[in-house]
Amino acid sequence: MNIHHNIKFSNKTFLLIIILVSSLGNSSIFANNTNEPLEILFIGNSYTNFNNLPNVFYNLTTSAGKEIFVDSYAPPGTSLFEHSNNANTLSKIREKKWDFIILQGTGRRIAYPDSFTDEPAFTALAELEEIILNNCESTRIIFFMPWADEDGMTWIEGWTQNYEEMQIDIYNSTIQFSNKMNYTIAPVGWAWYKVLDEKNYPLHYLHAFDWNHPRLNGTYLTACVIYSTIFVESTSGIQYYAGLELSEGVYLQTIASNTVLDNLKDWKIKPYVDTTFTDTINTEIIEFETPGSSKLYQNFPNPFNEVTHIKYMLFEETKVEIELFDLLGKKYAVLVNETKLPGSYTIEFDGSNFKSGVYFFGLKTDKNYQIKKC
Repeated sequence: MNIHHNIKFSNKTFLLIIILVSSLGNSSIFANNTNEPLEILFIGNSYTNFNNLPNVFYNLTTSAGKEIFVDSYAPPGTSLFEHSNNANTLSKIREKKWDFIILQGTGRRIAYPDSFTDEPAFTALAELEEIILNNCESTRIIFFMPWADEDGMTWIEGWTQNYEEMQIDIYNSTIQFSNKMNYTIAPVGWAWYKVLDEKNYPLHYLHAFDWNHPRLNGTYLTACVIYSTIFVESTSGIQYYAGLELSEGVYLQTIASNTVLDNLKDWKIKPYVDTTFTDTINTEIIEFETPGSSKLYQNFPNPFNEVTHIKYMLFEETKVEIELFDLLGKKYAVLVNETKLPGSYTIEFDGSNFKSGVYFFGLKTDKNYQIKKC
């Protein structure tokens, strides 16, 4: 609830892991062995209150047929550091033996902890973790990765980071500090980034007109990410869209679910850590990856007849090699071989001269090597 087989590709050894997977519809990062509703507490500020995120999450979850109790404590303008020293917050934590407590971060304090030291976010996370686990050691702590401001840090004199650069910094800091602490990540900001990147950054699409708070679709996307993080299942097919158009709701469900479920390892989600699965056998390539270096996405379309696109993200300047192999490790093409700056890249691959079959493409940087099957 809630092995290894060596193969050789161009002198690289990868792990082919056979994971025994149960139906994800019955999985959760928390093993609730009672018939009582899951009890979930949100701790945050106005980003949680905007559009009443806890209520949107409650409606989404109950529409999926799950029994939950949801509460929140989110005074506007309250940082995690202030929460860690707030008597009302501590009282709320001690009110129940919560199954989940969701801690909402604030963008600039997470992205730039060395610059905003007056209220250190990660010191606060450590203190809140201790308080929460002293109250109930079985409570699962989820860190709500924030989104970047729509104008990044450019609203502060002397700062130049735009939205994309700020979001990558938030991602890197979140991964770095989650490796030191005992919490799961709800990759909210990363799902926002995927939506905005796909739509070419339309103004005020997920952000409200103040450039930082969420519009309703941003809140709905957030609720979907948190749902998939807790229950380790897709929101696709849940008949609740928070008043959004059906097509937009379905799209946001898909992005949220894929963001979470395609990367359980980085988000420290329980089924990745405790591989106690049974029934259906799936085969998957596990990536050798150093967080903060790069991210290789699945090609699209996949399968493809002639042309497909390969997208990858770099979080720092690095030498990049992308090569195409077959199942036996024979190299067919070098698609990229150069040093690149941080950013998002997409390359077009024309496979019309290749025989039909299964291929693999690998992304190698200075710090990691990742592969995908196509």
